Amino acid sequence: MEPISPTQRRLLWTGCVVGLLSSVALMMWYWPGALPQDSSSGVWTALAQDFAKGVFYRPTYSAFGFGGTRYMPLFFVVHGVLIRLAFDPVTAGVVLTVLGIVLFDAALFLTLRELGVDWPVAVPLALLPHAAVSFQLLSLQVKGDFLAAALNLGGIWCGLRYARSRGISHETHGRRGGRPHLRVAVGAEGQACSRCGRRLPRAPRGAGARRCLLGE
Repeated sequence: MEPISPTQRRLLWTGCVVGLLSSVALMMWYWPGALPQDSSSGVWTALAQDFAKGVFYRPTYSAFGFGGTRYMPLFFVVHGVLIRLAFDPVTAGVVLTVLGIVLFDAALFLTLRELGVDWPVAVPLALLPHAAVSFQLLSLQVKGDFLAAALNLGGIWCGLRYARSRGISHETHGRRGGRPHLRVAVGAEGQACSRCGRRLPRAPRGAGARRCLLGE
């Protein structure tokens, strides 16, 4: 990656930090007691409360009320464990959402670093999603989206590391008639696994991995 000027770096840091601070300020504005929880957050929380009471996926109709959902279990199982540890359901859900955000930021940073981005640039870029309105609104909800996204990125990062460890490069594959491939399988609950490429001579950090990801 070509270096950027000090002025560009300062502007990048300023813009991304402002976005992060605005996201934190929005959450603090609504907390506690005024978070705009939607119906989907209610479903996630109900599943967690059911699990805390020993009910894993209530029936479609039972004494507990109506059930049936497409949501996968990782997020609400952890949420239910927090409730069993005497956390308030909403507080436990928000804590888990914030943890998902932190994991997402970390996974994005690691992926950028694996692609060869210098850390003074990778750090603000990893914080850039906080500036998006959709990201900020989702941070006020109790949902498994951030956890799933973090594990998606974690799977990509693992695939890139594997590609670099095997030395996958565009030039070598071009001579042999092959093509690198990256497959990331992710469940809705965010369980991720990845597999990339074949065994070839080692390539510089970021170069082969970047070509593998982009399919160049």
